[in-house]
Amino acid sequence: QLQKSDDHFRKLYEQEKEKIIAETEAVWQKRFAVIQKEGTAELKREQRALAKKMGLVKAALKKRFESGLQPILDKVKAACATELEQQSRLQGEIASKEKLVEQMIDESHELQQRISDVEDVHVDETAAVRERD
Repeated sequence: QLQKSDDHFRKLYEQEKEKIIAETEAVWQKRFAVIQKEGTAELKREQRALAKKMGLVKAALKKRFESGLQPILDKVKAACATELEQQSRLQGEIASKEKLVEQMIDESHELQQRISDVEDVHVDETAAVRERD
């Protein structure tokens, strides 16, 4: 009978032990879920704060970079404008000289035609003088 009581006690003990373990596990699971949820929320807050901070750093670096390069950019723009003005001026000069060359060519052709006409008249007069003599 003592053995039976002992076995029964051990069985009840094991059942109670399993019940306590299950209850403890349930409590810890709930706590873990709450802690995990809070941790996830905190992590998201930190990520947003970090993203905001990185945005500010990026903006500051961009401003610093642009302000450092602005004098160089201004010089390059001014040099480009000067070069464009010179190019335009030179194109005007080239066009003017091309027109002058064309006029000279036209005058040269006209002079050649006059010389040819004069030579033709001179040849005709020389031939007429020879025929007369």
